[in-house]
Amino acid sequence: MFKILFVDKFDKDGRGLHACSAAVYKELAESDNQVLYADLPTDVTDEEFIAAILPMIKDFSPEYIMTINYYPRLSLICGATQKKYISWIIDGNDLELCDPGIRNDWNRLFITDKAALNRLERKGVKNIEYLPLAPTIPIKTISDNGIDYTNNKRVLFWADGIRAEKSVSGIMNMLKDSSKGYLDACVECRKSDLVLKPLYEYLPDYVRDDITGNYPIEHTDPSDEAYKYDCMYFYPHIDESLAIKCLREISNIVTAEEICIASDVEILLEGNKLTKKTYMEAVNDNYKHAGEYGFNVCISNYMNGTTFTQDMWNIIASGGFIFVPDYLDDVLSDLSARVKFRHARKLVTKIIYYIEHEKEYIDLRQEINDRVHNIGGYDSRISTLISKL
Repeated sequence: MFKILFVDKFDKDGRGLHACSAAVYKELAESDNQVLYADLPTDVTDEEFIAAILPMIKDFSPEYIMTINYYPRLSLICGATQKKYISWIIDGNDLELCDPGIRNDWNRLFITDKAALNRLERKGVKNIEYLPLAPTIPIKTISDNGIDYTNNKRVLFWADGIRAEKSVSGIMNMLKDSSKGYLDACVECRKSDLVLKPLYEYLPDYVRDDITGNYPIEHTDPSDEAYKYDCMYFYPHIDESLAIKCLREISNIVTAEEICIASDVEILLEGNKLTKKTYMEAVNDNYKHAGEYGFNVCISNYMNGTTFTQDMWNIIASGGFIFVPDYLDDVLSDLSARVKFRHARKLVTKIIYYIEHEKEYIDLRQEINDRVHNIGGYDSRISTLISKL
């Protein structure tokens, strides 16, 4: 049994900083470990942060301090107080992962993004393991929805965090025009072809030298800088233009009334009246709509990296059928190739195929549902995490 100080920030409705925060804390509190919650200080100076955390460490005397995602200041505090720091990293493109302290020996790191895991291991980060997310809702069987999915063409389009991405030219304005043009072209290509392709190490020398010469980061080495810019600007982007392109393609095969959008931004298609549901409304409905639709198309914010996100886990836990971008982790193993798409046209091709092949569609939907039953929830994730300490 361990003494664990869990640091997060819950609001009056019990929602934490992340969609998984409440589920993680619940399972920790119900385990055999002694767990205390601490409110994470935000928008404060280093001195104020230390002053808020140290008294709780002194009074509770935990063996471990745990957070969702990595906080460099907490890792430093753990080193100074001789505690171990548990960080479950769910944003594989979080710039905090560039911090040199990520290599601290007292860190115990778990990460949901396999691509980020490989990058960090290549940088010499130790004590890090892959640990995917899990559903935060009860896992349903398809029969629980009581729906006949025969000829169900309805599409629920999930677009959390999409936005109009700026060009590299507008962000890295100190680069030469030739470098800007090369990088802008790369970003545009990645918006249309959603395959994870490492970029920085394959850049022409003149572009790489231009970046390292104009954008040095204090106290980090060139490899950390390379990682920063690879994450921020060169990751496969799904922005508003690509979301609209996907929706236009989908609207060519189903009627506008059969499409619903769960998004935190407003998406409009000229000439089409689409059913709209805000992202938070969809979440507050506990994902119940996901299981009612024939198809769920779920795309994620680039900050999530290759992580199979919380939304995605909850969609399949609700009995929903899901399509996701090609670069995501293969948490569904051998089923992944059948539910991934690289670009808008490929997505539509797959939807058409499963509309025309109902038996294969029903069988795959059942296989997806069976797989999430076998994977389990946060109770099994926390049990795995504790066993690794």
